[in-house]
Amino acid sequence: MPDVAQFDLAELGETYPLLARIGMDPAGKTLMWLDVAPAGHWPFKTPVKDRPVVQSVPMPSIKRVIGAFQQTLSSGIPDYYETTSWGNGAQTVSMARIAVPVKGELGPELIAYWEVLEAENFS
Repeated sequence: MPDVAQFDLAELGETYPLLARIGMDPAGKTLMWLDVAPAGHWPFKTPVKDRPVVQSVPMPSIKRVIGAFQQTLSSGIPDYYETTSWGNGAQTVSMARIAVPVKGELGPELIAYWEVLEAENFS
């Protein structure tokens, strides 16, 4: 498993703006945003460093996304998921996500990347 120190999110974020590092809180109970690339605009609630992941994930996706991240952390196997589309006002957004396990200072972490596949306007 690669070491998290090999990934500079600020530098990688210039090419991949929807990039974040995720890990468990010190108690091992809550997935937290450990670092977030300085993106211009997230198509869901903007992740905030040192806040729970669940606070940024769209409500209908919480169980699926948190479960996938926990599974990837425990298995150590990268996970690719093509998310469902959702409405955002007059626009439909579709995204893909990949989560790759890395070795953090305090245990396993994830580098997660989202990419907008399609944004259609219906106005």
